[in-house]
Formats: sequence, C-alpha cells, structure tokens
Amino acid sequence: AAAAPAAPAAKKGKQAAKAPTKPLAKEVGEKPAKQAKQPAQPKRDPLLTQVAAGLELAADLPQSAKEMINDMLVHACSTWKAERHEFQASVVSFTETTLAGVERELKEALEAAQQAAAHLDETKDARANAVQGAEKALEEQRADVSKAKHSLADAARAFRAAREAIAQASAAQETVERDLTKAAADKDELEVAMADLFRPLLAEGGAAGEGKGQEKADSLMQFLTKVSFDEAMLSALPSALVKEPSTRGSFEMVVLSQLESDVAKRVAELDASLKEAQPTRAQRAEDLEKAQSSFEEAKQVQLDGAGTLQAATAEEQRRQAALQEAKQAVAEAGKEAKRLGRDVERSQRALDSFVGGPLVAFLQLRDRSAPAPVEEEAAKAEEAPAADANADTAGCEAGAPEAAAMEAEKTED
Repeated sequence: AAAAPAAPAAKKGKQAAKAPTKPLAKEVGEKPAKQAKQPAQPKRDPLLTQVAAGLELAADLPQSAKEMINDMLVHACSTWKAERHEFQASVVSFTETTLAGVERELKEALEAAQQAAAHLDETKDARANAVQGAEKALEEQRADVSKAKHSLADAARAFRAAREAIAQASAAQETVERDLTKAAADKDELEVAMADLFRPLLAEGGAAGEGKGQEKADSLMQFLTKVSFDEAMLSALPSALVKEPSTRGSFEMVVLSQLESDVAKRVAELDASLKEAQPTRAQRAEDLEKAQSSFEEAKQVQLDGAGTLQAATAEEQRRQAALQEAKQAVAEAGKEAKRLGRDVERSQRALDSFVGGPLVAFLQLRDRSAPAPVEEEAAKAEEAPAADANADTAGCEAGAPEAAAMEAEKTED
C-alpha cells in the first residue's frame, strides 16, 4: 500500500527530466525583455543654460574652457553667495569678467555699426551733391558742344565758299591766260606769215623761194582764210602774189598794199590787247592768291572747329560717365544704408538679448542668497503675545492676597 504512490512520482520525474527543453523552445520565439528604465536626469537650471549661451559668444575663449566653466558654475552657483569658498568665488568672478567682455564687444559692434551708418548718411549727402554737380557740369558741356557744332557748321560753310571762290578766281585767271595766249599766238602767226610768205612773194612773185612761189602763195591763202580776212580782197590775191613785181597792175598793187595794211592793223590790235590785258592778268592772279589764302584760312578754321567739337564731345562723354558713376554711387549708398541699418538693428537685438538674457541670468545666480527663516520668525511672532499674556496672569495671581488683606482691613474698620 505504501509503494502505490510511487508511480505518479516516477511520471513526475520524467516530466521533470523533459522540463528544461520547453523553456528553450519558448525562448527562441520570445521578444527580448524590456530594459530597465533609466532614472531621469536632473533638469539643468534654466539660468545656467542662459549663462552658457552667453559664454558661447566669447570668441577668444576656447570651447574646452567654456565647457569647463559651465560644469564648474553648476556647483558654484548652486551655493549661496555668502557660503561660496574661494575657488567657487573665482569661477563666478571669471565668468563675470568674461560676460563683461562679451557685453563690451557687443556694445563696440553696435557703436561701430551706428558710426558706419552715420558716416554713410554724410556720404549720401555728399554723393547726392555730387550728382547735382555732375548734372550741372553735363548741361554746361552740352551747351559747349552745341556751340562747337554751330561754329563748325559756320566754318564748313566758309570753307565751301572759299573753295568756290578759288574755283572762280582760277577760272577767271585761266580765261585771261587763254585769251592772252591766243592773242600772242595769232600775232606771232601773222608776223611769221608776213615775213616768211607775203614779203618774199611781194618782192619776187612766183620766183620766190627758188621757184616755190606758188606753194608759198597757197600757204599764205590758207592762213589768211583761216584768220578771216576779207573774202573780196582774198579773191584777187592769188594772181597778184605769183606775178612778177614788174608785171603787176595798179589794182593788184592796191590789193597787195591793202593786205599788208590789214595785217599790220590786226597785229597792232593784238599787240594792244596783249598790253591792255596785263593789268587784268595781274588782278586775276592777285584774286586767285587771295582766294587761296582765304581758303587755307577757312580750312584751318574748319580743322580747329572739328578739333574743338571732338574735344567737347569727348568731355561731354566723360561728364556723362561721371554722372552715371555719381548716380550709381547714390544707388549703392542707398543699398549700403539698408545693409548698415540691418546691422545696427541686428547688433542692438544681440546686445539687448544678451543683457536681458545671459547677463541678467548670471547676475541672479551671482547674487543668489539663502532665503530668510520664515517659519522661525513666525513662531517667534506667535510666542511673543503668549508670553505677555502669561506675565499678566502671573501678576494678577501675585496681587490677589494683597487685595484680600486690604478688603479685610476695610471690613474691620
């Protein structure tokens, strides 16, 4: 009977033997256990955070030094001002000096921006005045250019007139010279014809020139016809010229004498015209010389006018460029003024933000003192009336026997 419960025990042993395999199978599909929740970090004092932001503005302080000061301020500023030891006080003092330097740099930046803006205001006025001056100078130069153009136009007209005067004077001189040359040539031809042709025929007749009298007579007739002598007289000349002088009749002698007289008369006329034309010839030469002189003068005036106009135009272009530069300077000054205005506003905001943030926060931390013991003072205030009441009760109790004795005395009396 005692051995019967052994079976379940054996069965339970088998189950116990298999038990370790089940948890392993279960562990494969199980989710990892959640890690234990880390304890929350203590929150940093917001005032210290603002001070740290202010220290970041210290450009000459290494980042490692900033981090070290921030760490030391946690302990230094968490201690009341009166309870800080020397090292903590030095950390606070160093921080104060550093923040004072940051404030000074921010003020200097603001002052520099304000000075730059003020200087630019003066520069803007000067540049605006420069624009006005450049505009006035340009207008004056444009007037000079217009004047130079009109002067050059006048010079060009004078030049053309002088050139036409030269042409006219030259043509007049050429006409005189041509007339004189023709007259001289006609005179010479007549004199040569009379000397070489007429006189030999007059003296010898057909026998003139070694039997060439007829040839000479023909040449003379051709010449006389060309120079337009009287045709009636010329018709009687051929036979008279070739006859021997002794056989010529009175009519023929009259014709020959008339020819000689007419030729002499024409030669005299030509000679007189040549002499009379000399003053005209000289006048025409003088007129041409004057025209040439006037032409050269007009030419030089035109060249000078062209040079003046070229210089005036170049100066106008230079002043136009100067005006554009002055206007560009004004435009740039306007842009620079806006930029400097933003710099001033930015510097002012940076200073205000620093003074109203990190600096104020530091001053609060620096001057942090232990609070007054409010509960003890209240307790003392409550104890004082109670003590006064006890004193009054004790006095009353002490005076009671004396009052009773006095009353008894009054009764006996």
